[in-house]
Amino acid sequence: MGLDAQVVKETSLAFKRSFGPLSYLISAAQIAARQPPKLFIESDETSVEEGSFVLVGNGRLYGGPFPFFKHAIVDDGLFDVVVFKRLGYLEIVKYLQDVVFSSDIKVPEIEYFQTRRLRITSEQNVPLELDGELAGNCPVDFRIRGKALRVLTPGPSS
Repeated sequence: MGLDAQVVKETSLAFKRSFGPLSYLISAAQIAARQPPKLFIESDETSVEEGSFVLVGNGRLYGGPFPFFKHAIVDDGLFDVVVFKRLGYLEIVKYLQDVVFSSDIKVPEIEYFQTRRLRITSEQNVPLELDGELAGNCPVDFRIRGKALRVLTPGPSS
């Protein structure tokens, strides 16, 4: 929630057709000069209460090939959460490389934790994107639902 969802929201189809993947970078550059929203984070597993950008994942990768969630295990029953605390968008962009290229996040402005439940709220109308698609606005509740996805696989070979 935050920068990525705002970029998805503000990048029009016509802009994407004209500039392709570059359109997202252009939109991000325009948004970067703005003040980010205040996001309020509630979880039993963290003391972080506020951030300006929050990433929630279940697998290791985010945004394609980027390993944002270093400790993620798909079937461990936990979300992996990265919170950028009270940072401006330009500072967030600066720290994104630290998150991607470091084995562990050791920057005090960024918090990484795992949780089964997470609530994100804001006093502003902050968009949410899931896998590159807009999916609503704050407030948002995340929770793990065990065995909620049924997968069909081929039977054993004879």
